[in-house]
Amino acid sequence: MKINQVGLEQYDYASKLSRSRWAWEFLRRNPDFLEDAARHGSDELSVREACRSITIIRPRTDQCDAERWGLAFFPDPSLNGFDANVFWSAGLYPRQVQVQVGPRAPGEVCDIYEKTTSICRIFHLTDTSGRELLLLKGNGCVVQVRCTGMSLLAMEPVKMGFLFELEHYEGTITSDLFGERAVFADAEAFWTAQAAEVSARIEDYRARGWADVVCLDRGTYFQRWEYVQTTKKKGGKVYVEQRHDGTVTFHEGWLKASEARKKSQQGEDGNAAAAADIKPEMSGPMAEYIGLHRHGAAAASLLAAPAIALRLMVAHAITGSALWNGHRVWVSRSSSSSTCRSMCRGPSSAGGTRSMPMPRMCSTGAG
Repeated sequence: MKINQVGLEQYDYASKLSRSRWAWEFLRRNPDFLEDAARHGSDELSVREACRSITIIRPRTDQCDAERWGLAFFPDPSLNGFDANVFWSAGLYPRQVQVQVGPRAPGEVCDIYEKTTSICRIFHLTDTSGRELLLLKGNGCVVQVRCTGMSLLAMEPVKMGFLFELEHYEGTITSDLFGERAVFADAEAFWTAQAAEVSARIEDYRARGWADVVCLDRGTYFQRWEYVQTTKKKGGKVYVEQRHDGTVTFHEGWLKASEARKKSQQGEDGNAAAAADIKPEMSGPMAEYIGLHRHGAAAASLLAAPAIALRLMVAHAITGSALWNGHRVWVSRSSSSSTCRSMCRGPSSAGGTRSMPMPRMCSTGAG
């Protein structure tokens, strides 16, 4: 068997690769990954060139298969760790650099932008969730950057920076043995400096005419599906999300879905439109009857698969889901004996010989 002689100079690029780029070198040699990547082509991406060696990338379709591998989309597996445009997800790659994007005053210069564009090739990605990421390539190195705050593609001038300048931090900074990673050693001093900067940003948003700025409790996630995106002119608010690791994200132009519905029902004069007389599809007792049977069917299925039932219970208990409550008692508004008999027969017929405990039914009505 003849062994192919490969020149080591072909791997000179690897001498400066970070761990995230080395991860790509391993991943692009994974047969299962190559099989998934082969089903997705470059036509799923919108790629266009902008000014000053900047490339704008945006997926045209959902990237569920790529997200399973921790990627924002499928890069070209034939490209190495430096040439491939590999954007890792924040959950898989939490150590990525983060910059804060804010408004830029007239005549003000963004130092990060000016210095970066002079030495780096920049790839800008807006993923399927609306997050903005940068990939900086220069001097044989690749750095992934997460952008929070305003959009880099906003119509108004913006600048990049860190949430607060280091001179405003009065504590110490500790780095590892190789100087690759540094952390704020004084947590109290860090939170004090960050709180001051967040307060200043909130006042700036209000001064710019936003309807309101809502600062979420530290550790509370911004549940995007509970909100509707809208503009500043239509009453959009800014929500400030603060994580326990110090990450701060400013979500601009959002309203609670309930607030958005109220605004859409108001007329041009500001008065609420007359609500139409809408009758429900089912009566209250009928909706409860169907709900009880759905609950019974789900319980019967889970009894047939105890391993899945255990995992489901543990997952809901750990995450603190509103769907999980070990002390909840099913309260029935109906005292109909036929409903109770129907519920007692349903599980036994669906589950075969295995009996199934039913939720406790308490009548709230008299008699």
